[in-house]
Amino acid sequence: MTTATITTRWKTIATVGYRGCVNSHDSNPAAHGAVCHLEARRNAYGELLGREVNSNGRHQETGKAFALTADRLAQWQRINRSSR
Repeated sequence: MTTATITTRWKTIATVGYRGCVNSHDSNPAAHGAVCHLEARRNAYGELLGREVNSNGRHQETGKAFALTADRLAQWQRINRSSR
């Protein structure tokens, strides 16, 4: 996936093991313990945004969006390739 294929909808770039709480303000302990989805999208100005989403069965905990650098996106893509 290239940065050109990232749209305005959130898309999972990689899935990793649970690493900890991603939203301290609105924590969902039921979502802890399984996996963390690393997601990316573009905002209305075309800037890359990232977020982490913990998922455990039907339970989810969504982290706040942050500016996603090209280097960090490349790192997430490497994680995804190495997990196949």
